[in-house]
Amino acid sequence: MKEVCTVFTYQRDELLYLCLEAIRNQDAKIPIAVFPDRGHGSEDLFNTVRKFAASSISHSHTISYGNSYNLIEGLRWAVGSGAEIVHAIEDDTIIHKNYLDWARVRLSSSRAGIPSFAVALGRIPGDTLSTWYESPCASWNASCLSMCLEKVPIGYFANTREEMQTIVDAAFPHSRYKFGSAEQDGFFLRCLEFFKWKTAYPDHSFASHIGTYGYNREGGVKPDGTFDERIAFFRKLLYDRARRTELFGQRITDSEMEGLLR
Repeated sequence: MKEVCTVFTYQRDELLYLCLEAIRNQDAKIPIAVFPDRGHGSEDLFNTVRKFAASSISHSHTISYGNSYNLIEGLRWAVGSGAEIVHAIEDDTIIHKNYLDWARVRLSSSRAGIPSFAVALGRIPGDTLSTWYESPCASWNASCLSMCLEKVPIGYFANTREEMQTIVDAAFPHSRYKFGSAEQDGFFLRCLEFFKWKTAYPDHSFASHIGTYGYNREGGVKPDGTFDERIAFFRKLLYDRARRTELFGQRITDSEMEGLLR
């Protein structure tokens, strides 16, 4: 099946490096498209993209809230590329061994010609037949993803969370998730509910979500130093159970590290 791996990033070049490294360790040839948000560009970013044989596609915009615009426009590009599977990975998410193979198997499953799962989610283990959605590490059946993208409501990309919440709630007025997450997780969750699709969760974590700073972690832990030193900080953090527990909590850390160390 034709695949593409989309990676979404914003001013976290050292995390992007480790994210792309993990992808390439699993698949040396899969096309990777990196989507820097808000026109972000740096020498470290471009060198990283070249090192891992990826491409960089920028959607410059003035939207001030969240990263949904960049992520959804990147997914539109991926669907338009003709891919049958679209892997969507955020820059602070390091996939574990065999994630891509696991996702491919789940997305190839079908019954009477109907896909068993619209999307496979790699981070936190859950029920075998789930309807939940989270964005750090997701692999989509591109046909299902295309149907979701057609439902992005006019005005959805807004300057405040409140504006975005109003638009998405109006587009899905009967959703049990009304007044829930306004950004892409909440949008796709409503789509999965609307289409009555299932999501595949693993029996162990296939990814570690280690962003200590960024959009949603103001005042978080941001490493200093050179690019190489910042990479080393996160490479060490990946295997530091005590520090990760302090930053992200014991339940999530134990789940992710159990998968990482397999």
